[in-house]
Amino acid sequence: MSKMTTADWKGDTAKGAKYLSERQSRTLSKPKRKLVPSMPPSAREADRDFDAELRKYIGEPVDVLALIKQLAFTEEDVESAAMLQPTLYLDAARLRVQKMRKRAQAKIAWEVEKAQARIRIAGTVQEKTDRSVLKKSVRMAERAYESALAVEEFCKSLMIAFKERKDALRIVMDGRWAEAGSVVRKLKEREGQELARKVQRNVRDRYRALPLEEDDSEGDE
Repeated sequence: MSKMTTADWKGDTAKGAKYLSERQSRTLSKPKRKLVPSMPPSAREADRDFDAELRKYIGEPVDVLALIKQLAFTEEDVESAAMLQPTLYLDAARLRVQKMRKRAQAKIAWEVEKAQARIRIAGTVQEKTDRSVLKKSVRMAERAYESALAVEEFCKSLMIAFKERKDALRIVMDGRWAEAGSVVRKLKEREGQELARKVQRNVRDRYRALPLEEDDSEGDE
């Protein structure tokens, strides 16, 4: 192909129009590239039921007595106690949710027992012993609800105790930092004083080593 001029490139000439037409046809004849949808990185996560996993985690048993023992810590173990604080608080929260659920279930059982007792008694002529048995079942359900309510209130207080444990850890750590800062300041002051004394001794020793100047008046005599 001979050299193309500006008019050819613009398509103003027959030669240029032919070249542009052939170029366009080649472009259109190329097969289009199919876009394959990429697999999302979290494809496996889509099949997981996170709510079910969370419910399972919340329902795992909590050793209450061991949890209560962790409330206390010594000043020597403050670092390890601080590292355990988030996990312990989370365990206390799980225990609180578990007991809240039991309290709700106990209340529903009590309400159902009262309703069933009314249905069994209503419209019938029963002996006093029968009525006492019905009342006993209702009282037992009520006591179970009261017990669950008391346990839930205790778990609320346990969570508050772990919040206070966090505050106590912060106070101890702040005290340690303040004490460490005071020690560092004292060390710097001592180092500064020692350095000043050293400089003074060097200056005195340097001047002592200098020769004494002779008195000019003695030479004149």
